[in-house]
Amino acid sequence: MKLVSKMNKIAREMSTIDRYSQTRLINPESVLEHTGFVCFCSLMIARELEKCGEYLNIGELLTKATIHDIEETITGDISCPTKYYNSSVTREIKQVEKDAARDVCSYLDGSGELYREWEHSKDDKEGFIVALADKLAVVYKVQQEVEF
Repeated sequence: MKLVSKMNKIAREMSTIDRYSQTRLINPESVLEHTGFVCFCSLMIARELEKCGEYLNIGELLTKATIHDIEETITGDISCPTKYYNSSVTREIKQVEKDAARDVCSYLDGSGELYREWEHSKDDKEGFIVALADKLAVVYKVQQEVEF
């Protein structure tokens, strides 16, 4: 299958998976929408940091932001109360997420490189910004729900 077809399949899957599955929302949000917000937010944070003399690898930052939740095309969005119910459940879910990410990344590139990037999507300076943007996405979503 050609890359464009594979890419379209994953994007379509990301666009049909709703986040906050245990919460009643006025305006549902897909994983693809969330990913777009995390990319946008990460870029804006990086630009602000540049003004302070802190430079990030923008390509690496946006790669990490783009793929940080790619495993959800298989797992769906697992809610925090479920994911962190206890240490045993958390450990098992983390393994399922790794296996899912490996499968999706292998489907897309076959080389293992994309999986390695996913695995480190919240490591180092760029990954810290992605993790921060991921948390800010929750703030954005709550604000959006309150305003509607």
